[in-house]
Amino acid sequence: MSMSVMRRVFRTTSVSCFALVLADRASAQTTVFDFATDNGGFSSQSVTGAPSWAFSTGTDFFGNRLGWSLNGSSTVARTRLVSPVLTAAGGPIQVTFSHQFNFDRGVDLLCRDGGVFTSAVGTNPFTPSATTSSGQAYVALINGNFGNPLSGSSAFCGPSANNQIGQFVESTFTLSAQPFQQFRFAFEGGFDSAGRAIPDPNWRINRVTVRQGVAVVPEPSTYALLATGLLAVIGVQRSRKRSV
Repeated sequence: MSMSVMRRVFRTTSVSCFALVLADRASAQTTVFDFATDNGGFSSQSVTGAPSWAFSTGTDFFGNRLGWSLNGSSTVARTRLVSPVLTAAGGPIQVTFSHQFNFDRGVDLLCRDGGVFTSAVGTNPFTPSATTSSGQAYVALINGNFGNPLSGSSAFCGPSANNQIGQFVESTFTLSAQPFQQFRFAFEGGFDSAGRAIPDPNWRINRVTVRQGVAVVPEPSTYALLATGLLAVIGVQRSRKRSV
């Protein structure tokens, strides 16, 4: 291979790798819904039964913003809080939300009621996400003995840590969607006929952050290739200077 061809290959490799890094950074974007003054375009949808999500501005006794809340039900019900339609920008999509929960969980530790994070890409139906990516994880499966529409799903149930003193926890889920695909996500509360947790609300959400592309980091081999290409170009340039 001639020296001129080698220079073109190294330069092309270096530029391509550098462009890849820039593209990864350019695809990152963050959308925050803090529910301080408005509902963020979210809406309540009753799938089964009566309870619905309610939105309130202001703060609670502990200074936390109120945001969206869902009261419990002692009858079979399923309701979801649905995000506005968003468009995928590329890379994995991480949804992090700040919340409190207090769902019915008996002394037998069976989750009779619970909250589930779901998502839908394109025209697909909402599908429960099985596991969290980080933060507060699901507690257990929802028991199926009393007709909860979400029975068998992993869910937030029982009381979240220190919610009686105003503490919120954070949970993160990761979604997959192709660039320019539309997607939505939802917070679904499922209730059976075996009572409810007191006091209300059973679920509160006061902040949601959607990050796209931030987790897309080139493989170490890509950085190594970039470094190799740059060093090779520098070496070729130095060789040219010495030969002149």
